Amino acid sequence: MTDKQHSKLNMYQTVLDTCKEFEPVYGKVPFFRRSIDELTDIVSTIRQTEQQQSSVMVKGTTQDKNNAENLLVEQSVRIAGALYVYAFTQGNNNLQFKVSVNKHMLYRMHNNDLLAKTKEIASESSAHASELEEFGISRTDIDALNQAIVAYETQIVSPRMSITERKQHTENLVYLFAAANSVLFDKIDKLIGIFKQTHPDFVSRYKSARNVINTSPRKKSEA
Repeated sequence: MTDKQHSKLNMYQTVLDTCKEFEPVYGKVPFFRRSIDELTDIVSTIRQTEQQQSSVMVKGTTQDKNNAENLLVEQSVRIAGALYVYAFTQGNNNLQFKVSVNKHMLYRMHNNDLLAKTKEIASESSAHASELEEFGISRTDIDALNQAIVAYETQIVSPRMSITERKQHTENLVYLFAAANSVLFDKIDKLIGIFKQTHPDFVSRYKSARNVINTSPRKKSEA
């Protein structure tokens, strides 16, 4: 949440705490009581949404993707190198072209292009698995490459999904704060005046609680 939203949430809670002290007073006015209950529910939902928003770790999932990419590139370059030498000894120019890669080239590729290229390397290594043993590549190495491909493919969408989820929570908070403001401006603020003559202390305390305290950092004014 933003600093402004935190300030407003503190104000909402202060209003609710103040009204709770005067529940015997406003409890005799059904619509006023329902409005307080409505604001209470919205504040509770805001806090839940804030927790959900905070639990979405965008940077963490991005780091997981980077780790999966590093492993995939390492495995691919190692096997591609052996495939290249095998292709060279066999005079297989087409295979040489397919597996002629290096780390820099792979890292520069788009996610889907990297997947396509590493899957091609994995496919060729599986097709020549028995021959590659002579060049230091075992079937276990090929299996490890395929596992790295699956792991990377899973991670590709993780940061995007996390960003989308966090964005949804952020948008939900905007609607919730708008709803809370409406309950205050259009309902409670308009009705609080009915208690002015009978319970002026309630009205005074309520208006004091309605003041939003800005907790956001402020720039010092220049002399």
